[in-house]
Amino acid sequence: MDFATALQGVSGSPAIDPAAVVAYLAFKYLLGDRTLVAGLNRAPWMSVPGDEDDWATLPLPEAGTRKPPVAEIAEALHDALLEECREYVAGAGRVGLLLSGGMDSRIVAGVLRQIQLENGGAPDVLALTWGLPDTRDVLYARRVADGFGWDWEHFPLTAESLWRNVLWVGHHGCEVAPVHLHALPDVGALEGLDVVLAGSYGDSIGRAEFSGRHLTALQPVDAEPLDPFGIVRGSVLRSVRPEIAADAGIGDAQWPQLGKLRKLEIAQQLHYMRRKLQSCMATALGETRLCQLFTSPRVVDLMWGLSPSVRDDGIYLSLLQRLDNELAEIPWARTGCAFGGPDEGSNSTPSDDAPRQHHRYGAWLREDLGDEIAARAGSKRVLESGLFIPGGLRRLLKIWRRGRTISVGLVDEIVCWLASFDVLLETYRIEGIPAGRPSPADEMRSLYGSARAQAYTIIRSRLRD
Repeated sequence: MDFATALQGVSGSPAIDPAAVVAYLAFKYLLGDRTLVAGLNRAPWMSVPGDEDDWATLPLPEAGTRKPPVAEIAEALHDALLEECREYVAGAGRVGLLLSGGMDSRIVAGVLRQIQLENGGAPDVLALTWGLPDTRDVLYARRVADGFGWDWEHFPLTAESLWRNVLWVGHHGCEVAPVHLHALPDVGALEGLDVVLAGSYGDSIGRAEFSGRHLTALQPVDAEPLDPFGIVRGSVLRSVRPEIAADAGIGDAQWPQLGKLRKLEIAQQLHYMRRKLQSCMATALGETRLCQLFTSPRVVDLMWGLSPSVRDDGIYLSLLQRLDNELAEIPWARTGCAFGGPDEGSNSTPSDDAPRQHHRYGAWLREDLGDEIAARAGSKRVLESGLFIPGGLRRLLKIWRRGRTISVGLVDEIVCWLASFDVLLETYRIEGIPAGRPSPADEMRSLYGSARAQAYTIIRSRLRD
C-alpha cells in the first residue's frame, strides 16, 4: 500500500508512464493497473496471485434480471449488510465510521447501530465527519451521531489542509487529485481505532449509480476526449492511444461473455471506483484497517442479480425504514429534503438554509493557494517532462486563475493534480521522456484547447455557485 516502498522494487531509474498521465488528465482517474511510474503496477482487479508471476482471475457474480418487490429486496439487503458488518467489527473495541450527510454512510450507521443493540452497546463507535461548519454534511451527520449516542469528531476543511493534500498526493504516487482526499490523512492519524467503516460503494452496488448517473445512462470509461484543453503533445497522444484503449477494455477481455450493461458496470468498478476512490482511501488511512460495506460476495450477488431497472432510490427508502425511521427523517445532503419524500426534486425547497457545498476548494486553489499551485503546476520539472506543450500549459494556468466558482471544475482538478505531479517528480526524481520543440500542429491544437478552456471557465463561473 506504500508507494515509496513499492518504488524501491523498480529496476533502474524510475520513469514516467505517459499513458498513465494522459489517462488521468482525460478521465480524472487512472485506468486498470497502471501507476504514474513505468513498470510499477497495482495488483489486477478481482485477481489473486497464481503460479509463478501470474495472476488468477476470479469469477464475477452472474448478471440477473430479477424484479422482485422493493420490500423483498430491502429485506434481503438488510440481512446481507448485517452479516457483512458483523464480520468487519467482530472483536473490535472501537470502530470509526466515515459519516457524511449522504445516504450511503447513513445506511452503514443504521446497520452498525443494530449490531450495537444486538451486543448490548458494543462496539464503541466514533463518527468521523469533515467539511465546513454548519453545512449539510456536517449538520446532518452530527444529528445521526447524536441520535445514536455516538462520539463525533469533526475535521474542518481549510486552504491549509488542501495544501497538505497537494503534497500528500505527490508523495503517494499522484493517483488522485488533492481535492478528493479531504480529511482522510487526518483520520488515518487517529489512534485507538480497530477498524474504520465506510459506505462508499453504496450508490454503485445498491442503486447502480455512479457520480449521480444511473447504470442505464453510462458511457464507456474512455468516451471523453484525451486532451480537451490542448496541453499534451500530439506525439505523446498518438503513442498512448492503443495502451489507453487496451486498459479501458480490460473488463471486456477478461469477461467477454457479459452483456453491455454489465460490462459498463464492471468498467466503472474496475477503473473509477477502484482507482479514484478505493486506492486513495485505503492508502490515506495507513495502518488503520478500512472496510467498505456493500462489497461482500453476498451483497454483490444479491444486487447484481437484479435488473438494473429496480436498483433505485426505493430500495434505500425501504431499507432506512427497516433500520430506523428517524434516519429517513433527517434530510439528505444532496437535496436538503427528506430522502425519497414528496418534497424531493429539482424544484423542491430544502428543509433548512444550510449550504450544500461542504468546502471551498475552487476558491482556495485559485485565491488562497493560487501562487503556490501555479508555480508547481507550471514548474520547470513539469514543462521539461516531455509530455506537455509549454505554451498550452501556461495559457491554461492563466485561464484557470480567472475562474470564480467556489466548487471544483475540470480545469481546477487538472491544475491541482499537476501541482501534485510536480511534487512526485521532485520527490522521487522520476525521469520524463525525450522531447524536442512542439510541432506547429501542437501549437495550433493548443490554441484551440485554450479557447475551449476559456469558454468552459467563463460559462461555469456564470452558472455555478
